[in-house]
Amino acid sequence: MEHPKISIVTPSFNKGQFIDRAIRSVVEQNYPNLEYVIADGGSQDGTVEIIKKHEQSLSWWVSEPDRGQSHAINKGFARTTGEILAYLNADDMYCPWALETVAAVFAEFPQVEWITSLRPIIWDDSGRPVMTLALGGFTKACFYAGYTLGCSEHHMGWIQQESTFWRRSLWEKTGGYVSEDFKFAMDFELWSRFYEHAELFGVPVPLGGYRVSGQQKSVDDIDKYYSEALAVLDRYRGKREANDQTPKKQLEDKRWVIDYDLSKRKRELKRWGWPLSEALEKGPKVSIITVCGNGAETIGKTIESVAAQRYTEIEHVVIERSSGDEVKGVIEKGYGKFVDHFVREPGISPSRAMNLGVRAATGDILFFLDSSCYLADEKAVDDVVRLFTASPDVDVVFGNGLFDTENGLVHLRQLHEVDPSFLARKSIALQTLFVRKEVFERTGEFSETYHDASGYDWVLNLFLKCRSRYRYIDREISVRAEKTPGLSQVESEEHLRIIKKHYSGVEIIRYRTIPNGIDKVMGVMRMMRSK
Repeated sequence: MEHPKISIVTPSFNKGQFIDRAIRSVVEQNYPNLEYVIADGGSQDGTVEIIKKHEQSLSWWVSEPDRGQSHAINKGFARTTGEILAYLNADDMYCPWALETVAAVFAEFPQVEWITSLRPIIWDDSGRPVMTLALGGFTKACFYAGYTLGCSEHHMGWIQQESTFWRRSLWEKTGGYVSEDFKFAMDFELWSRFYEHAELFGVPVPLGGYRVSGQQKSVDDIDKYYSEALAVLDRYRGKREANDQTPKKQLEDKRWVIDYDLSKRKRELKRWGWPLSEALEKGPKVSIITVCGNGAETIGKTIESVAAQRYTEIEHVVIERSSGDEVKGVIEKGYGKFVDHFVREPGISPSRAMNLGVRAATGDILFFLDSSCYLADEKAVDDVVRLFTASPDVDVVFGNGLFDTENGLVHLRQLHEVDPSFLARKSIALQTLFVRKEVFERTGEFSETYHDASGYDWVLNLFLKCRSRYRYIDREISVRAEKTPGLSQVESEEHLRIIKKHYSGVEIIRYRTIPNGIDKVMGVMRMMRSK
């Protein structure tokens, strides 16, 4: 097979924790015509010593102050002579077969000027592949319409920079540079110029991936990335406006995909230790657990909101604890096909019902959606799963809620940071919180000592005792029918017992009696600290 020269540039600055794996992912492929360049910005964290260890495998490298990532990339490409180009950031990695695959595609299809993978990979902090997506391909029209951005309601998947390669001829036609005007979306700006000259072809083979270490600019500053990318698209306003008048299906009709033989790639994937399996292509399964007390009037809307989700890897577990047959009747009359597990245990407590739901669930991520609630919109689960995927070390994701009151919808905004003193007065509502199932090994199940407040006790276990790692997402998760909006108020004897269990030095300084005779805590807790 012909082996065209491939030039790879790695920009680097203080990535000593990851750069060794990045370098090895390039040089250990033993591609016979490789030109590999590293442009470091003057790192002081041991990066230079790691680069020196691989010096014999490099065509050129430098460590000196620069003007940022784009400047480093341009400085590196100025030292290259290869026919095929790409850049790999210092905390990302290629698949072991990437360069051979890229060379074969470009050699067989001389009309193709740039390619990307339709199976982009996400690596975890240790470099293990945790997810790959199955994309359908891209078109110029969809790109200029903004459909490759995650902030688009028509999102069709992103063009993964770590899996994109191009010919030098295209690079030179578009100016031969990465723009230094953009701090976050410099890759997107480059794609916008490439698309002016050539269509992007997709290859259904994993080529590389980005690492979700929490240190990437594109992960930590995604809103800034979107802002810059949208500014790029404003240059092509005429094309965007024309596309806005065109149905999405027509924009997607001509996706350019190379029908590449996957058989050899699959064998290599298996030897490497992870098959290209459904588990990797589909993403984590989400189990939504609905407990029904007297929810016959609302359970239909609850089930419909789950069935309408864009994210497809969902199982719905329904636990009925009411003594009547109303809920069972509603499900049997038309909603049964949307429920994966239905358990009927009349008369059991809410905590017992939630535990049955946890035991029946087979998903990786759990969510409790009461029968008086429904999901806020069809993208709710998808947005949460994306955050879990981008943050594999996170145990919990929670967001905001809506309350359907007599005066209309009322927004409930949670605190962005979990504050122990806040949790002593108001709990993070379960219907806004997603959690990895494995977390229950640390928290234990819902305590059946409590009848109504077991969820509050479990939330305190989750954050105070187990110190679970969390991310807040600023979006509405669910809608709950409530006469009076508010978080789960500390308003019963059970709540007071739970507070004393989890906090020391508690002094209740003010009470108010409400009509049903339950003492409600109105003041703050003095000298309070979590145990």
